[in-house]
Formats: sequence, C-alpha cells, structure tokens
Amino acid sequence: MRIALYGTDGDKLQKHKQRLYKNIVAVDDTVEIICCQDEKLLKENLKDFQMIFMEETALDKFEQYMLNNPNRKKVTLSVGKEIGTFFVNDIYYVEADLSKIRLVTKEGEFLLSISISQVQGILENEGFVKVHRSYLVNSSHVIRVKHRTAFMDNGKEIPISKYRLKEVKERLICK
Repeated sequence: MRIALYGTDGDKLQKHKQRLYKNIVAVDDTVEIICCQDEKLLKENLKDFQMIFMEETALDKFEQYMLNNPNRKKVTLSVGKEIGTFFVNDIYYVEADLSKIRLVTKEGEFLLSISISQVQGILENEGFVKVHRSYLVNSSHVIRVKHRTAFMDNGKEIPISKYRLKEVKERLICK
C-alpha cells in the first residue's frame, strides 16, 4: 500500500504520517508513506501510484478505521479486576518483573499482575518466542539476532539465553 500526504505544514504532515504508519503497519506491513510540501514533487513521486486524495477530515476518519479495523488480532488479558485489550502486532515484548509482567507496546508500557508463563500460554500461537526466562518477544518486531541478543524494531536489545539460542533462531527463521 502506498500513501502520499500533501500539505504546507511539514510538522502536521509528519504527525499524520506517524499516526497512519503506526496503525496501518498492523494490517499491511508493506506500507509506504511519503510526505510532500511541494506540489511538483508530489506529482513526480505519484506518477506510478494509483491515486487517492484525502482531505484532513477524511484522513482522521481513515486513521480511526485502521485503529479499529476488525482484521487486527487482539488479545485480552484479565488479571483480577483488571482487563486490558491489546493489538497483538502492537506488542513488542513481555518482560518478567518479579511476580508481574511489563507489557511493552507501541502505546507504552503496562505493568500487569500475571506471570510470564501465563502470558506465554496466551501469546505463543501469535508469533511470540520465549528468548529468556524473563522475556517473550514478538517475532514480527525482531529485526536481527546477533550473538545472544535480539534487536527489536523499537531499538530495544533483548538478551537471549544460551540455552534457548538455537530454538530462537529456528523459530525466527520459520516466521
């Protein structure tokens, strides 16, 4: 999917690009978004595109649609009186933190009173790999593995247990 944004306010364009990219990648990971403030540059960049133009109000509605798209997989974690629903593709990794877990997502970090093994049971069929006794990673966010470290697309480096290294590499190759 290719999207071109045009406007005179560069900061506003970048804001829309970030919001769109964050929400669209969960549905279509081949998305390309370009921003143009110059009309001639826009036309040059779009000569090979199938074009759709959106006004800002339509763009806001499209972003809301992508955010609430029923095709995005969700996981609901209920712990005691707490219930949280998260988009699977928005979760980068889960980190054990004593008797709780830290769920790191595109929206931020959440501390939940649940064990990492309970979360592993819920997420293991969704492309998550246990790389260490304290970490589960979303394989779609791992950009590379070097030595005993998983490099995530959010910049985080996650340690890989030497006992799990072979299994982790096999699981990531098969993703």
